[in-house]
Amino acid sequence: MATLRAVIDGDKCQQEKNCPPMENCPANAIIEDEGFRFVTNDCRGCKKCVTLCKYNAITMV
Repeated sequence: MATLRAVIDGDKCQQEKNCPPMENCPANAIIEDEGFRFVTNDCRGCKKCVTLCKYNAITMV
C-alpha cells in the first residue's frame, strides 16, 4: 500500500507569512517557489499539515 501524500489546494491557500503547516512539517516537505506553495516528494504522509492548516487547503491523496 502506497503512503498518502499531502496536496495543497492553491485556491484555498492564503499564503500566510507564518504558515503553521510549512513551519511544522517534520520532513520540511512544504516549500514555496515563485509565489506558490507545494508539497515535495519528501512528504512522509504524517498528516500534521492537514491538522494545522486553518484554511483546509491541504488534503491527503
